[in-house]
Amino acid sequence: MRQSKALIVVWSLFELAIASVEARGLNAPDALKSDSQTVINEKFREEVEGLAKRRVIIRRGTVEWDEIGNANCYTSDIIITIRRGLDETIATAVEGHELGHAFLCAKGILPINADLTAPLGLWEKDQDDLKTVARAVATCMIEPTVNSEARKRGVDLTPQEAEKLRVQARQSAADLREGARLYGGMFDIQWAVAQFCLVREQPSLNTSKLAEIVSYDPLVSATYMSLEEKVKSVECNTVTSCFEIAKRVRAAAGLDGYFYLQNPTTISLE
Repeated sequence: MRQSKALIVVWSLFELAIASVEARGLNAPDALKSDSQTVINEKFREEVEGLAKRRVIIRRGTVEWDEIGNANCYTSDIIITIRRGLDETIATAVEGHELGHAFLCAKGILPINADLTAPLGLWEKDQDDLKTVARAVATCMIEPTVNSEARKRGVDLTPQEAEKLRVQARQSAADLREGARLYGGMFDIQWAVAQFCLVREQPSLNTSKLAEIVSYDPLVSATYMSLEEKVKSVECNTVTSCFEIAKRVRAAAGLDGYFYLQNPTTISLE
């Protein structure tokens, strides 16, 4: 993994590597809260299973390097995988978030997959950044809906929000200038998309800090402003609306022609 990845994988509230989180034990109040969240998650799982008419299997295991959890709705059972080794409080919240994905799947709002358009003739480093930004575009506007469903059922997402704010506070324009120098223009585009999606997902972020970081490079600033202008007042609440929003985000970032998005309804690549 490139060293800069720790700076740029910020496009999903639950898709942030948390290796910097110190291992800690639960004190008594934390343990009670964790037990309560476990009960909430179990009720949520039962609700999803009743709606989907199939089992929801939750397991610890290996996920993509830029994820800490995922939900696979394209199997006979809905499989939720939580990154092995997470702090229990964080893992419980991730589980609640992924149950939100499973709930939307049960309602017919299926995940959008992204496939790179080949061949593009991009350098390997740009291919890496393109893969990251393609996944961000595919999930950008569905994450707030997922979190909303989880919170409606009492899932506490605070541990992840606090960690996101802490990580953001460490980032600086200087860090990003160095990343752009090393990895080129696709780094800038995917960073702008990451920040745009993160603000939609977590409005409590320090926006003044964000403005400072976004302004570090003309391409980042232009891409971010294009997204702000062209992707407004949108709701991802049906499979069609979520797919159309993803295509709008891709276009606003200037990435049409770089990768396909798979229409969950028709399974065609567009």
